[in-house]
Amino acid sequence: MVFSRLIFLYGFFSLPLLGYSLCRTQRAQNTVLLVFSLIFYAWGEPKYVLLLMFMALTSWFCALRVEAAEGKHRRLWVAAAAAIDIALIGWFKYAGLVCGIFGDVPAFVKNIALPIGISFYTFQLLTYVVDVYRGEAQAQKSYANVLLYAALFHQCIAGPIVRYKTIDQELFSGQPRHVYAIDYRKYWRYGMAEFVDKYDIDDVIVAPYLIATQAMDGNDMFRSQMH
Repeated sequence: MVFSRLIFLYGFFSLPLLGYSLCRTQRAQNTVLLVFSLIFYAWGEPKYVLLLMFMALTSWFCALRVEAAEGKHRRLWVAAAAAIDIALIGWFKYAGLVCGIFGDVPAFVKNIALPIGISFYTFQLLTYVVDVYRGEAQAQKSYANVLLYAALFHQCIAGPIVRYKTIDQELFSGQPRHVYAIDYRKYWRYGMAEFVDKYDIDDVIVAPYLIATQAMDGNDMFRSQMH
């Protein structure tokens, strides 16, 4: 999903905001956030949501084992989580480069598409396991909570990477988060102003119009101007 498109601001982004504001429990709020975050990642390539879910699953399991283990076994589980995450991101980002060094790049490697946000959620998950190892956070018993932490699309948009220990209480304290009253007229008005300020208005509105007008012949252009 491209942030510099009106469908993102006025379509997609407003739906979780509305759903979130109607929820009365933290569990319901987190469910809304998780569902729309997975939709966000599935927008470009649905199959790569399975990759995100798998990496979150391995980090969730390894963090539980880190918390339960003692001595060097704790480090082994951290190493296992890091090895899996780094191997996966290395495959998607550098498989073509490595193959090119040793010869021709196979066709199936050339067709590998880089999953949306893979660098972001890979290191998010690594910081989660490390925080549990250092005793700075407790391992999550809920897989869905770990998946939410990794997939939360608001963080991917804003950046930078947020360590698990800094957001744990806010997301998973068990208390519903207060939702301030929203004046949706102001949201649309100031949201658009911020949107136009952040992204190039030429790319958002003017460029599609120019592309359309270039496809017109002289008579079509005259008629469009008359109307």
